[in-house]
Amino acid sequence: MASKRKPTGNNMNFRPTASEATKETAAGRRPLPDKSSVSSVLVVLVMHICRKILFVDPKWRVSFYAGVLFIVSFIADVLPIPKTFLSRSDHILNQYFVKLGWGWTLFLTVPFVALTSFTVCCGRRQRVLKQLTRILVATISWYCWTNLFTYIETNYGKCYVNKPEAFETKRKCLEGGFFWHGLDISGHAFILVYSSLVLVEEARAIIGWDSIDDLIRNEEFVRNENDNDPNIARPLQALTDAELTVLKSSYNKFSSAVRGLFVAIAVLTCIWDVMLFGTALYHHVMVEKFLGGCVAVLTWFLTYKCWYSGSMRPGDCALFNYKDCKTAKEAPLGKRVSMSRGTKLPGQGPTFMGMPIPKAPEELNKNKEQEQEQINAKWLPRRQDFFDS
Repeated sequence: MASKRKPTGNNMNFRPTASEATKETAAGRRPLPDKSSVSSVLVVLVMHICRKILFVDPKWRVSFYAGVLFIVSFIADVLPIPKTFLSRSDHILNQYFVKLGWGWTLFLTVPFVALTSFTVCCGRRQRVLKQLTRILVATISWYCWTNLFTYIETNYGKCYVNKPEAFETKRKCLEGGFFWHGLDISGHAFILVYSSLVLVEEARAIIGWDSIDDLIRNEEFVRNENDNDPNIARPLQALTDAELTVLKSSYNKFSSAVRGLFVAIAVLTCIWDVMLFGTALYHHVMVEKFLGGCVAVLTWFLTYKCWYSGSMRPGDCALFNYKDCKTAKEAPLGKRVSMSRGTKLPGQGPTFMGMPIPKAPEELNKNKEQEQEQINAKWLPRRQDFFDS
């Protein structure tokens, strides 16, 4: 009688090779991130909300500004609008925010750009100064455009009086108690739109920021353990030990300030949007506001979308790529596979509220019969050939 022969499949009597065993051991020894506390979870939640507010598709944001300045302003020109606190020019948002609008923008963007660029550039001051030139260009643009608006209104208007030649300048006309009529392009609309777009663009340096901590921890482990596994991505591999030390110390020192500035940028952007809506309802006429918004969008597009490229873009001065290394902290809640509604894993049956629905006994028996038929169809011919031989 023929003796039974042991099956010789690839999964039988498996013993890992030395390289695979070393790889598994190294993977098991890799450092893990610190445990999450209640405060860290709240920080992640707040940062996620701020990202949702700021990082809207630029096309939708610009379309929203254009719609407010054109449609809402047109409605306000032809229909009577009830008075609210936004119609007053002496309320707190107008007196202490809009009139000092560019000062608030510089107050948040300058330290934010300086801290983020100093960290990811590993302390290279030339790269930091190159990043700050964007703020300088934006400030020059703001100054030139606002002064040009004033020049156009002052020099290309006229005084509403019987003898306008007696009041040739705007100052004399207003001192005489008359009304000066000119093309007063809305500086409020310009600064609110332009400041919001600049804030959003500069805030993009925060994308991937939380992943830097994991990159530093893994790179230190690899260098200390001499683990040169080619299958492991190492974005910080090109950094020297001194640059890695500067990156670690800067990240630990400035992360709290960077997150706080990012939240403040999101809050200021919301204030600008509210004030833009109030400007569209109660101040200037539609043409003046729409022209101011168009100038702001055009300036933003020519600088941030056409001029700035490569290391001039926000966050791209880094000596390594960190924006594509998003961690689970930054993943949108609605896109997590394990907990999102309506998402099925490969081969998963029907679900209810994310949980699989148990199958009926008849369906289970039917599946078992089908599996047994597949096994028989695969192995019975082999067994017959074995006995025939």
